[in-house]
Amino acid sequence: MRLTRQLAAAAVIIAVAATASARAPKPPVCRDGRFVTPPGTPPLIAGAIVAAPEALVIGGATPTIAIAGHCPAVRVRIRGTRKGTRVVASWPKNACGPGKVQLTAMIDAGCHAMQGVLRVSRSRPVHFIAPRCGDGIIDTVDGEACDGAAGCDAGQECSPDCRCVARSEPPPAVSFGGDVQPIFSARCAVPLCHSGATPTQGLDLSPGRSYAAIVSRPSTERPDLKIVDPGAPATSYLEWKISGAPAGQSILGSPMPLTGGPLPAAEQAIIRAWIAEGAVNDQPASTTSTTVPSTSTTVVTVTSTSITSTTSTEPPTPTTSTTVTSTTLTSTSTTVAAVTTTSTTEAAVTSTSTTSTTTTEPPPLTTSTTVTSTSTTVATVTPTSTTEATVTSTSTTTTTTTELPPPTTSTTVTSTSTTVATVTSTSTTTTQPPALVSFRGDIQPIFTARCALPGCHSGPIPTQGLDLSDGSSYAALVGRSSTELPTVKLIDPGSATTSYLLWKVGKAPAGQSIMGLPMPLLGGPLTLAQVVTISDWVTQGALDN
Repeated sequence: MRLTRQLAAAAVIIAVAATASARAPKPPVCRDGRFVTPPGTPPLIAGAIVAAPEALVIGGATPTIAIAGHCPAVRVRIRGTRKGTRVVASWPKNACGPGKVQLTAMIDAGCHAMQGVLRVSRSRPVHFIAPRCGDGIIDTVDGEACDGAAGCDAGQECSPDCRCVARSEPPPAVSFGGDVQPIFSARCAVPLCHSGATPTQGLDLSPGRSYAAIVSRPSTERPDLKIVDPGAPATSYLEWKISGAPAGQSILGSPMPLTGGPLPAAEQAIIRAWIAEGAVNDQPASTTSTTVPSTSTTVVTVTSTSITSTTSTEPPTPTTSTTVTSTTLTSTSTTVAAVTTTSTTEAAVTSTSTTSTTTTEPPPLTTSTTVTSTSTTVATVTPTSTTEATVTSTSTTTTTTTELPPPTTSTTVTSTSTTVATVTSTSTTTTQPPALVSFRGDIQPIFTARCALPGCHSGPIPTQGLDLSDGSSYAALVGRSSTELPTVKLIDPGSATTSYLLWKVGKAPAGQSIMGLPMPLLGGPLTLAQVVTISDWVTQGALDN
């Protein structure tokens, strides 16, 4: 009985542990980074003279770690745990100083800071906390003055140890189309926010509309301020909404973006720099094609007159017989009106045919004369608006047969016909296909903002070997098999339903499933607009454009 209870208790413990394990997946392993000690902290190596903040640098295909300025790169053992990445390394004697140096540390799950202890022979252990420089977060508490593009004034740049130093060369100009609009598209112009038929606050930040909506336009919340005041970030209300109002000022409503958390410091810096540089619009002017149906009426009047005269003279009348003379006259007048318009055209055609016949009948003879006269008039009118055209065509045909005395019988036949022709025209309108999704302008900014992050799909050893950083992502995705499901391509050009990337960021098709966790791992799922953008790009052939 006792053994049974023990076995039951062990089973419960194993089940609880398994449940906890399933609920708390391991965070990604941090395989690279520069972890810098705050100013004023004791030297990492006891007794060393420190003139600048020290940095522990991890990287390389075969991971190594070095203490900049003190210890050379040596092999490092890194192992992922549920609390983060465990780091263990050692330097032999005379590598960093007279004694042997041992490092034991832990990098947090988000790869933002390293905390650990360094032990040097015959010295007291040195405990430290070193935030990661280059993670896009300015750790002011730990002494960082900047991080990446954020934090420094004009004329300065962020050094590798997250300090503001004099800029070595002029910064490249910020591109509205290449740098600013992708931020708006990913975080602002999303469904039920600043896009669609009725955008929030009437402010449409979708491509092709955002620039005109914000530059030099007064804010609806603070009409005394412009949304973007070119050259002046400090008085641009957009800067207040995304980064905070200056001291003594405040915003109305909530900070932006409303969902997904604040913009990273690097993206805030991009928008701030763009405004400071004059808020230039470097996007090509958009072209809108509008087809407006139009109706035009063209009246074509064609008058055709055909006169045929036939004179026949026979010999004198004999006294002993009676003659019968039959004359058949056929007069045909044909009028063709060809009219090209964008609607129905009525053409009124009046054709007048006059035939005059004089016949003298001799006694013994029976004479038959047939005269055929054909008059054809063709009028072609191509109007661009209401047009009235009058065409007059006259055709006269005379046939004379001379016999003996003059005719005694004259017959005149006049025929007038009016024809109303209805001409049906065909109007063809060519509509341009929708613009293609741009890999560089629409897709890569999503990867850069949500996937190619430190410790994830970037760096020397990206997760799953999949590098989604700018310049590497296209070759790593398109036509390549997934490492999780080798039978499925990461991107199958032209087929969104068989592209594993869309399964990971969106939803697997019915009857299918993904391995591991949905992506992105941090920051929540992609917005619906971002998933649709990627899907459209794949469906259009996954072009490298």
